[in-house]
Amino acid sequence: MTKSVEIDNENFQEVVANGTHLIELGGDGCSGCIALKPIVMDLLPKYPDVIYHNVVVTHRTSEICHRYEIDRIPALLVIHNGVLVASVKGFQPAEILDLWLEDVISKLK
Repeated sequence: MTKSVEIDNENFQEVVANGTHLIELGGDGCSGCIALKPIVMDLLPKYPDVIYHNVVVTHRTSEICHRYEIDRIPALLVIHNGVLVASVKGFQPAEILDLWLEDVISKLK
């Protein structure tokens, strides 16, 4: 996993323009988001070239949510070279996320 930077409406396109990014959108008071984070963190070592970003949904990220039709959290986006290639919304168990992420990343190679 490559080190990430903080993302907001202003810098989003520039940050995700190159490489493969896993964007986790969530909120501090969201129980599904809290439960999802350790699952995602456990999966990331399998994908050392993926850049992970944890984005808290606020007014500073509202345009991102609108652009990718995020209507509930948690949500995960996989963006490759600036293009959305996959997304999943709502809490998903570890087994499902592992299969999903493996499938998405393998198609990018």
